[in-house]
Amino acid sequence: MTRWRSGAAALLGLAFALGVGAEFPHSDQHQYLLEGLRMADPGFLPGDWFTGEVAHHHHAFSYLVAALAWAGPMRWTSTAAHLAATWALAWGLWLLVSGIYERPLLTHALALLAVGTALAGRSVLGATFLAPALLPVNVAAALLVLGLALLVRGRPLAAGAALGASGLAHANFLFLVPLVVGPPLALGRMDVPVRQALAATALFLAISAPTAIGAARFVLEPRTAQDDLLMLALRGPHHYLPSSWPLDRYLAFLALVAPGCIGLALRRPEDASRRRAAGLVLAAAGVLAVGLALTTAVYVPAVAALYPFRLAPYLVLASLVAAAGGAARLLGRWPRGAMASVATLLVALAARGMAHSGVLGPRPNPREALYAWVRTRTAPGALFVVPPGVQDFRLLGERPIVVDWKCFPLGAADAREWLRRVRRVSGLEAPGDLEEADRGYGTMDAHRARSLAEEFGADYLLARGEPVDGLEVVYRDPLHVLHRVR
Repeated sequence: MTRWRSGAAALLGLAFALGVGAEFPHSDQHQYLLEGLRMADPGFLPGDWFTGEVAHHHHAFSYLVAALAWAGPMRWTSTAAHLAATWALAWGLWLLVSGIYERPLLTHALALLAVGTALAGRSVLGATFLAPALLPVNVAAALLVLGLALLVRGRPLAAGAALGASGLAHANFLFLVPLVVGPPLALGRMDVPVRQALAATALFLAISAPTAIGAARFVLEPRTAQDDLLMLALRGPHHYLPSSWPLDRYLAFLALVAPGCIGLALRRPEDASRRRAAGLVLAAAGVLAVGLALTTAVYVPAVAALYPFRLAPYLVLASLVAAAGGAARLLGRWPRGAMASVATLLVALAARGMAHSGVLGPRPNPREALYAWVRTRTAPGALFVVPPGVQDFRLLGERPIVVDWKCFPLGAADAREWLRRVRRVSGLEAPGDLEEADRGYGTMDAHRARSLAEEFGADYLLARGEPVDGLEVVYRDPLHVLHRVR
């Protein structure tokens, strides 16, 4: 019976992974794939400042990307890795519910359906953990859920290894995991003997050490208040400035957490597991509450940089699992019919996810004709000046660029250079956001274009709509004009 349930849970997890969908390239991959692709091919984007000169911060993920690039076409290898990571997250949920609820398979199916519907491709308080593409946060999220499930199941050593791997995959988890796991572990709510707790901690630290060493470079780098303002307020207010978030963002979070409270009222899990799971949920809620207080009532840049808001989707995840447990209790009188109905919905979700996927067939791109011309008619090392909002030029055009808004470096010195480049291409001393920078770029004239060519060694300049007077036109379509500037 146990093997049958585990096999059914594995199939449900596959349907869930397919339902989340798969995109290539995803908007965030235009930044996070670059270092790994350069590792796989040193000739990738020669002369590109961001790819080759900036200090990147997801090195472990970049090694994974390099391995996938060596294995075959990234469209397929990265999609396979993404589906595997999403399936692993679903398996972590199975480990959790199968150790807590009396009707685990139905609870698991309901939880996957709720999570896939409410969280796939969506953000909660500006944070997401279930994007439809291979990203550092997706890999780390799967490992985090696995680790926490193992901890709730009373397997601290395996949990320490999984949580350490999550910190290796993404530096944010390196800081947040101890804040969430440490307090309930220290207070004895996890029922872990001291020796095992120390061994699990050692495993976490050892596995995540390479990322910790890399993160130390950014933490110890001299920073000014202006540097913090550049990252937190100019480039990432949607992540780091909660006082600027609209009220409906908070209301949506509360609405998603409410089902868990109802689910717990309908069906509380067994005592030992409940104590462990509740300890982790309370710790995560506490970290999020303190983080919000220290970035709204007062603003502490160091707290905002830790990004405690990343915990919000996991609190919603816990809420949906609890709600699924309560719903499974209500549907317990008709378990077979309920299971069949939920499984059918998951299969429908999987079909919908694949139908809307950008992997089986690339989605239409208004710049595809431009990129085809660039790939075939320009030298691999030709450098382009592009509007700040054109974020897919590197991956799809396969040519280096001076700067874009998307690829923002974390290092203070690199961030200052990014801002200098954005100022130069936009013609603005203080661009307030992407839209303003793009508008500034739209005022490009021949003098500024030639100045950029001389300063950065650029060969071509991309304009939107109308050509720039006084520059040679080498390509034109209804939306774009490409000029030779050197």
